[in-house]
Amino acid sequence: MSDERSGADAETDPSGSPTPESAQGRFDDEISTALRALLHQLEPGARLPNERELAEELGVSRNALRDRVRLLESVGVLARRQGSGTYLEKTFNPDGLVFAMDLLVAMGQLKHSDLQSVRVGLERQAAIQAASGGSKPELIAEMRSAVEALGEKYDTPEMVREDVRFHRALIRAADNPALAFFADALRGVLERATEMGTVNWREQRIGKHLLVAVHADIIDAVEAQDPEAASHAVDEHFSLHERVVRGKFGFGA
Repeated sequence: MSDERSGADAETDPSGSPTPESAQGRFDDEISTALRALLHQLEPGARLPNERELAEELGVSRNALRDRVRLLESVGVLARRQGSGTYLEKTFNPDGLVFAMDLLVAMGQLKHSDLQSVRVGLERQAAIQAASGGSKPELIAEMRSAVEALGEKYDTPEMVREDVRFHRALIRAADNPALAFFADALRGVLERATEMGTVNWREQRIGKHLLVAVHADIIDAVEAQDPEAASHAVDEHFSLHERVVRGKFGFGA
């Protein structure tokens, strides 16, 4: 193989973590290609051969292999279990992507506003697909339950919990695993930076009632299997939310 550098030889940032450039290079090289081909043959949850056996099978050094395995662990593809071995994850969770986006935001390479615009696009597409894919009464009921609870609460953590429950049900209704994966990752980043906690919801009752109503509009459009109305309702929802958290509504009883 042409690249058998150890992890110690790879480019790192001052903290010792691989730089995005070095990580990208090591995901694209011959060793990573051979490792991916092997993983494609395994069932989710399967245990990988031990490091020595795997290095021999792929024809690479153990140091070079260890470097690639660590990268796959960092993004949630593989999981190391103490005393047991390394396993192919049964489900690919978005934690690795959340961590990467958090880091890029902290470094100033991504802005929360840009991530939010992507999230709006994903949720709009989710609503369109949910309104095009047939009746989903259980998920409709879940969304209505969340919106009803949202209307009754003024404590921010409880409101956030019900809001997340609503949006997760909407995403599930789209029946698109790729969309769900990226939406979960974006939500994980944006929830930590949400401005929802800066709003006094007892004072912003007008804005809150409107937010509850526009959530209900999304549900009605999905239930009616009206993709155009569902798309419009999602846009209205995020536009209204932005105005509420920016204090564009006056106080109301």
